[in-house]
Amino acid sequence: MAGDVRIFLVDDHLVVQRGLEMFFQEIPDFVIVGRASGGRDALEALRRLEAADELPNVILMDLVMQDMTGIEATTAVKAEFPTAEVIRTASFALKPSTSAIACRISDGLKRTAAAR
Repeated sequence: MAGDVRIFLVDDHLVVQRGLEMFFQEIPDFVIVGRASGGRDALEALRRLEAADELPNVILMDLVMQDMTGIEATTAVKAEFPTAEVIRTASFALKPSTSAIACRISDGLKRTAAAR
């Protein structure tokens, strides 16, 4: 696990979490170290991971969640874990935003489902 890219997922849709987990399981050296269904859950889980010295390298953060927005959650995560690398995800087209830039959130990924 030393050289692995450790990923933490934050999304309020379980099907999205599971899909991302399945995707990353297929990539060598990528490992999911945790997941949360909202910002508050993410902060609690990240605190536990920090206590175990297992913080993720990357946090994939949904922008639209029930308990707090991805921007609010990222601001809270960055305040507590300033070295965290957060990549925003959403089910809609992402455009650079002043809020995202202000809380130092990385450019995002659009979640899409392709029919096979």
